[in-house]
Amino acid sequence: MDPEIAEALASMAGATPPAVGDIAARRALWEPIIGAAGTAQPIPVDVKTSEHCTTAGDGTHIRMRWYVKDGAKPGPAVLFGHLRLVRVHDAVTRGRLSRPHR
Repeated sequence: MDPEIAEALASMAGATPPAVGDIAARRALWEPIIGAAGTAQPIPVDVKTSEHCTTAGDGTHIRMRWYVKDGAKPGPAVLFGHLRLVRVHDAVTRGRLSRPHR
């Protein structure tokens, strides 16, 4: 095993995962990890965003973010993300759009 990976995994040895249903503890555990992963990547300058909102059948307001790569042709798109994940995965989403499509 790579020594750097072994060192990182060793720091988690013996850690007890949060109890099933303990949402606050799970968020406290994962948000810093996911956030660090998202901010470790450069944010492409060729992808712009705009914020939108829609209303669900029960009246709940749902925030949405639209991503557009500079010069892209308009077309259909679907991207779902829990609000917290949208916030921490912004750089990842922009990076995927910025790369050439295959």
